[in-house]
Amino acid sequence: MAVSENILKNLRLPARADARMVNSTSSHVKYFRGILPHKAFGMRRIMNARLSLLILIGMCLILAGCNEALPLESSIEESGGVEKIVFTSYEENTSLVESLPTAQIYIMDHNGENKKCLTQDKGHKYPQFLPDGSRIVFRSIRGWRTRDHLFEIFIMDTDGNNQASLTNGLGGKYPIVSPDGSKIAFSSFRDLSDDIYIMDVDGNNQTRLTSYPGWEIPIQFSPDGSKILFWCEDNTDREVYIMDVDGGNQTQLTDNPGMAGLAGFSPDGSKVVFATGEIYIVDIDGSNLTALTSDPGHYYSPSFSPDGSKILFGRAREIYTMDTDGRNLCRLTHNNSGQDSPEGFSPDGSKIIFVSSREGNNEIYIMDADSKNQKNLTNRPEVDESPQIYPLF
Repeated sequence: MAVSENILKNLRLPARADARMVNSTSSHVKYFRGILPHKAFGMRRIMNARLSLLILIGMCLILAGCNEALPLESSIEESGGVEKIVFTSYEENTSLVESLPTAQIYIMDHNGENKKCLTQDKGHKYPQFLPDGSRIVFRSIRGWRTRDHLFEIFIMDTDGNNQASLTNGLGGKYPIVSPDGSKIAFSSFRDLSDDIYIMDVDGNNQTRLTSYPGWEIPIQFSPDGSKILFWCEDNTDREVYIMDVDGGNQTQLTDNPGMAGLAGFSPDGSKVVFATGEIYIVDIDGSNLTALTSDPGHYYSPSFSPDGSKILFGRAREIYTMDTDGRNLCRLTHNNSGQDSPEGFSPDGSKIIFVSSREGNNEIYIMDADSKNQKNLTNRPEVDESPQIYPLF
């Protein structure tokens, strides 16, 4: 295997490798001294032999080190930067309400290997990694009450240990985590209305942010953590709003009859993309509303690529991408049955995570950003959904 000049230039052997090289060299020098007549070679030839042996051993160690490092770099590149995926799994052929007591949270490697159930009891959904990947926030029915449908927000280590309630009987659902990992926004029915609250990641300082007549659900923090996108919904209408992280400056971004779909911030936090009959983009102050599509239909789950150049979305059971000005529309999936729902890009933008029912029940898939190499990661009889990747972008 060829070794590039840059690898050789930047390589630093560990101390133990240096020691092994020195010890190995000493033993080989003793070998040469024992079998080679001193008069035949002379001191200069012995020194040349020592130097040649040192170079040979050093090159062997360098090549061995490269052989260990390169497969790791290759696997990271092939995964799009994804290390772990956390997701929800529940029994097949159950309704949304019926799935509540059966849902569990799993974690797996980026390639679908090493799946592990993190919640030994059941009734848990909507897992969210903290930005540093150390813990997972999720919604649990451990605090379920039939009277007011009370859920709780829990936190645990990524191996499932140290599970603890953050809302402590006050109720909470649909958690989202701030980019710096210090805050959690969530919905709660504690005041007989589904409003949005915010708290510290340890559960302290729980503060109510909204108080509309319907119910509100947080969607996403802005990249700098200063704002929150959220839904405000009643029985006939759902609109997308934005507010400061302290609840101030609440602004309605959509004004269309019917149910607005998911929304997401651009990587620089200056714009919001959302779905409501078409895909739209708008500045965060509500100005410059622009339709990116011109073919009304069922659009869903729009999001930006990490570099802000593309928008990923679903339409009529398939997945598409387009430029942020609406050009270069590209269909990525072509299925005769089931529905494909995009979940987002990998951190480097080279992969797309999505959920598909093309094989009968919802499974978690990954594919290249150009639609190649579509792979079922879960491939289980259970329903698998709500994947989130680590590291985040």
